[in-house]
Amino acid sequence: MRNTVTNCAPRCIGDAQCPSNQKCCPNKCGHTSCADISPVNTGSDGGYKGSSNQAVYCNGVRCAAYEKCQYDRNTRRDKCTRV
Repeated sequence: MRNTVTNCAPRCIGDAQCPSNQKCCPNKCGHTSCADISPVNTGSDGGYKGSSNQAVYCNGVRCAAYEKCQYDRNTRRDKCTRV
């Protein structure tokens, strides 16, 4: 999700500062701001998006059990990668 949030204001530190239908996410400005919740399961920490007890999806693709969803700087998209 990194670099997909184009809104640079208002800044936030945590989800508690955002409306209930939004999360505090990294943005293109190098800070964080409130953004709508993604319809795809992207995890909650913005970096490591994996869990052993639930399916993990990256850009609508289900990752294998031994994979996590991680931002690829070359393609500028999240993709499934080995843990």
